[in-house]
Amino acid sequence: MYRQILDPVAHSLAWSSLAAVLPLATLFLMLGVLRVRAWMASLVSLAVALAIAVAIYRMPIGQDLAAIYTPAVGGSIPSAPTIKSQVRSTLSRGGGLKRVPIGVIYLCRVLTQG
Repeated sequence: MYRQILDPVAHSLAWSSLAAVLPLATLFLMLGVLRVRAWMASLVSLAVALAIAVAIYRMPIGQDLAAIYTPAVGGSIPSAPTIKSQVRSTLSRGGGLKRVPIGVIYLCRVLTQG
């Protein structure tokens, strides 16, 4: 079982806090200064967070990936009925499947089975 070390950087809480804030600083820098698209900035800051968790905090990679996967799936389940109704609305207005990405249709089908 993973036990978090609270001060892995030089046994200093201040330096460890500075290391832990790097993903957030990366996100703000990319969004505010560099004007990068939000999805790209979030993926880069996610990569920075993973690198810090593995390299500095010595978190196992399996738990790192679970920390990403679990909220992503858990967060998409409540929104699936809303997405499904929007897809149905688009299709009923004659929009056709060309206006709905195939990934959205597959996600709705998987998450709302039953």
